[in-house]
Amino acid sequence: MNHRLASALLAAALALSAACGGVSLQAPPRDASADDRLAAYHRLEPAAKNAAGAGTWVGGLGGLLLSDGHVVEDPDDLLPVVGDDSVTARAARRAARQRRAKHWMIGISLATAAVGAAILVPVGDRQTSPHDRDRTWIAGGAILLVAPLIAYFGVSYYSRRERVSRAAAFSTYDASLRARLRLCTRGFDVIDCDAAAAAP
Repeated sequence: MNHRLASALLAAALALSAACGGVSLQAPPRDASADDRLAAYHRLEPAAKNAAGAGTWVGGLGGLLLSDGHVVEDPDDLLPVVGDDSVTARAARRAARQRRAKHWMIGISLATAAVGAAILVPVGDRQTSPHDRDRTWIAGGAILLVAPLIAYFGVSYYSRRERVSRAAAFSTYDASLRARLRLCTRGFDVIDCDAAAAAP
C-alpha cells in the first residue's frame, strides 16, 4: 500500500469517527431550581412520544430525537441525564456489553480465519507427503469455514440482544429523565415533584 493511499484511508477513518461521535448531554445540578429543571426537561425530552409517553425513535438502528434537535443513537449518551440505577441506565449499560461481545465475535472469527489461512500456507512441501498435505488442506479449510459461521451466528445473536436493550433504554428514557430531574406528571403537564407533594 503506497503512502498516498494509506494517508487517504486514515483521513477517511478519522472523518467517519468524527461524524459518528456521540452526543454530549448535561443535566442541571440536583439542587437546581424547579424552573431550571423544567427548562432542562423541555430541552432534553423526546421530541415526539407515542400514546404511552415513550420517545419515538428515528434512524436505521433506532435513535432518539430530542427536543433540542439532537439525535441520540448510542444509549450510553443518555447516562449523564438519568439516574445511575434507572431502567434506562441499566439498559444502556447492557447494550454496551452486548455491543462489545459482538465486536469480540468479529475478532474471534478473524483470528480463526487467520489460523486456517496459516495452516494452508505451504511450508516445507518437499518434506511433506501428499497424504499429510491433504490432511493439512482439510484441516485448514474446515477452520476457514468455521470462521464466517462464528461471525454470522455470534454477531446476529448479540445484535438482536443489543437492539432489545437499545429499545428498552430509549422507551424508558422520558420517565428516567423526569425522575432524575425530580419532575412529576399531572395529567398532560410536567411539574415539580416538590410542588406537587405540597399541593392540597
